[in-house]
Amino acid sequence: MCAQRNLVVGGDLRKSGSMLRLLGMWCLCLASSAGAQTLTVDGSNSPFTVATAATYSQITVAPSAVLIVDAPLTVTGDMLVQGTGRVTVSQTVMRLKLSVTGTLTVDLGGVIDADGKGLKGAPAAGYGSGGATLDTVSFAVIAGAYSGAGGSHASGGNYGHNGAGATPAYGGILLANPGGGGSIETGSTGGSGGGVVDLTVGTLILNGTIRANGDGLPGSNEAGGGAGGSVKLTVGTLGGAGTLAANGGTAYGPGFGGAGRIIVTLSTWAFNGHFQTLAAGAHAGTILVVDTSNRFYVVGPQVFVGGESYEGVLIKNDGALTLQGSATVRTPITVPLGSTVKVTGNAALNAMNIGVIDGRLEVTSNATQQGDCLLRGTLLLDGVLTVGNFDTEAGALVTHSPRVTTLRLAATGTMRIASGASVQASGLGAPAGGSLSTFGISGGTYEPVTGALVMGSGITNGGSHAGLGGRVASANALAPTYDDPLAPRYGGGGGGGVIYGSIYNGGAGGGVLRLTASALVVDGVVTVDGLTADPTNLNIPGGAGAGGSVVIATGPLSGTGGIYARGGSSQFGAGGGGGIIRLVADSVGSAVTLSVAGGAGVYPGGDGVLSQSMSSSVHIVSTAPSQVKAGALLRYSAAATGSGTISWSLLTAPSDAGVSNVGEVTWLAVSGPPQTFSLQATNGSATDVQTFMVTVVDAPSITSVASTSAKLGAPYLYDPDGRAEAQGSGPLTWSLLAGPAGFTVDSLTGEVQWTPNSSGSYAVCLRVTNSAGDATECFSVVVSTSGTGPMGNADGGPASNGSTGAPVFTSSPSTTAFCGAPYHYAGSLLPELTGSRPMTFATSAISGTVLPEGFSVDADTGELTWTPTNQQTGVHPIVLTATNSAGQATQVFSIVVECRTNAPAKVGCSCGSPGVSLAGLVAMAALAAFRRRRQ
Repeated sequence: MCAQRNLVVGGDLRKSGSMLRLLGMWCLCLASSAGAQTLTVDGSNSPFTVATAATYSQITVAPSAVLIVDAPLTVTGDMLVQGTGRVTVSQTVMRLKLSVTGTLTVDLGGVIDADGKGLKGAPAAGYGSGGATLDTVSFAVIAGAYSGAGGSHASGGNYGHNGAGATPAYGGILLANPGGGGSIETGSTGGSGGGVVDLTVGTLILNGTIRANGDGLPGSNEAGGGAGGSVKLTVGTLGGAGTLAANGGTAYGPGFGGAGRIIVTLSTWAFNGHFQTLAAGAHAGTILVVDTSNRFYVVGPQVFVGGESYEGVLIKNDGALTLQGSATVRTPITVPLGSTVKVTGNAALNAMNIGVIDGRLEVTSNATQQGDCLLRGTLLLDGVLTVGNFDTEAGALVTHSPRVTTLRLAATGTMRIASGASVQASGLGAPAGGSLSTFGISGGTYEPVTGALVMGSGITNGGSHAGLGGRVASANALAPTYDDPLAPRYGGGGGGGVIYGSIYNGGAGGGVLRLTASALVVDGVVTVDGLTADPTNLNIPGGAGAGGSVVIATGPLSGTGGIYARGGSSQFGAGGGGGIIRLVADSVGSAVTLSVAGGAGVYPGGDGVLSQSMSSSVHIVSTAPSQVKAGALLRYSAAATGSGTISWSLLTAPSDAGVSNVGEVTWLAVSGPPQTFSLQATNGSATDVQTFMVTVVDAPSITSVASTSAKLGAPYLYDPDGRAEAQGSGPLTWSLLAGPAGFTVDSLTGEVQWTPNSSGSYAVCLRVTNSAGDATECFSVVVSTSGTGPMGNADGGPASNGSTGAPVFTSSPSTTAFCGAPYHYAGSLLPELTGSRPMTFATSAISGTVLPEGFSVDADTGELTWTPTNQQTGVHPIVLTATNSAGQATQVFSIVVECRTNAPAKVGCSCGSPGVSLAGLVAMAALAAFRRRRQ
């Protein structure tokens, strides 16, 4: 029996060739099952290389020591990388694969990296002045960037100094690939891409760095940097405050390397560190962090385009989330301090809610959410936002950008502006006169009929709106009053500038606010005041801006705050005119301040207009849908403000549509022309009608059938007219999901073009998309040297189904597998081929990747065997070959494994069974030595 002891290894496992050393390793492996075998890498044995798969119970990498992991390494207990210690991989291997069942701790200054260990840069890549990259379809290693351009990966490398040479991005958000190499122009060295760091860990405490950066070349003339590689973590608990990075490499010239990818699956988040996938001069890479409860962690720039579905979204650190389409998030989203969420699509909030805003929310389109919203940070509102209850706390700010003229906010419930909070568009109306003004020294104003922005008050005079601006000099222009007090539309006019040696600015006019709520509580400030003249020179008599417009429709209005549309002041000059407050409310509390006063000054501005009426009117405030998918149930939850009980009815609608007593419109959509709905809301004394049109969109379906044969060197003919065709509502957009190099499909017409330059079997997937969904057609094209016609052979007749000659695949593999379930090649477990028998089958990995563990093929029958584990979620490229006496056929495809991984299971040492005898060990050692001699 082996004695339990620690092991400090002083060499390279590749040097352990003797039988005695092999037997010693066997004994140590048996001892490790009892937790005894440990490895310490320090000054006595650094650098230490793991060249064959190995297992230890514990590993420590001391400061300044280096552990090189060139084969899968398993630690059944804990692992520690101390400050300045390093764990890395060789460039010939590219992928650092490490599994730690217990806790992996990376101290501050410690590093686990694959920097520059990916695809080689020029000239080492072997492509002359080009760096290596991966083909976007087959993932084979091919020539990449040239002319000094950077390598590509998740984002394209930057162009070289002559504006050329970059290669496309490759891989998907779930794929952990190495980064591409940079190219050269003349006589230098391109940077290599980052490799792959693939860790499976029980608990990761990261205070140091895990990275797969591309090589930078700050001193190499006319050479491109390498692209960032990939960091893939499958971890139970992620803690610490360190850094995960897959950045592109820098360059002496413009050829920066593209960014890489970070992929993290975890159970528990306890991390306060940072994520980086950066590329100078190029787009950012991708960061995907999802936990086992299907919650998405936003840790960098992220875009939801529609179709995503998560239990929750957690925005961390300085995360930035853009919502373009309708994703599904089942719990409200919180925007933390320092983070930003942007809503840019009309349907972006259909199946999610923004709950608490401590950071910044930017809404640039019309959006409606059913849930409530609490604002403690900033809401930049350039579109129309409708929520349930809208609440604020001290310090909250609602405003809009200068690119729009009006802020619109609606609450189907109560809107509360807390003390210390503000809704404001002060100074966001017409511009002041000054050095940078469109109208020079004169301020702008609005033409009341067309709404055009025109020249208004001249030098030193105040801006006008409902009240006239103050007038300093009668010789200079003063804008007249404008706007309708019962239905105001415009902001306030800008004041004129002044020349006192230099040009000094006047004050800009106030903007426009439109607020709608069932009840409005104002304890803070709602303001569209005009601005004072140049605040840095108060003794200069410039003209101040006029107040803008506030339009409020609510039930009761209460609170102790103020609503203002006042003109700006000018201490030695002209004040701006007052604006307009149009208030329609069931009741108004006596403590609410309402002011449209003209601005103070030596020449004060005139007061504006307060238009106030008590009404029990009804207003439908929700945004109606504009389209629905054929066969789907339209659900529109309408909302209205007004006192009393509001009842709903459909005046115009399809015969099978209905509306509930709370305003939910439902209709099972059928294909046909657009349908008109007229929805009425009434409280008995007042009525509002919303009329809208809904377009029924038919999801696409592909009607054409692809040819599965092609001739080497001749244009491939998809079908007799060469175009993929589909039915469904337009516009239809075609795209290529998978295909060989050079295979294209026109996005508008569906025309397919490809001239094959090598024989074999090639997998192709076409997709057609419209606003209702998409359809996919996947098929294999067999390229042979014999002639083929449009239907598969030289004369256009049916393709041959003979059983002689070289192998030809006639079946297509399944591209989906599920964790814990056996993978099936297709309907049958076996691939189907024509050609002479017997055949021999084999599988291999695409260059730059590895076959998934457990994947195998029966050499005689071709039966594929694999049951994916929870740790194998993602995309796995596969190369399947069939060989007979007449030739060989190759089928390249990818299998997507769907599941959410859990915390990694404990991994034990499996060196042998207790019943193995000493003779058996000797035989195994002899066999290993024999195999090494043959190699």
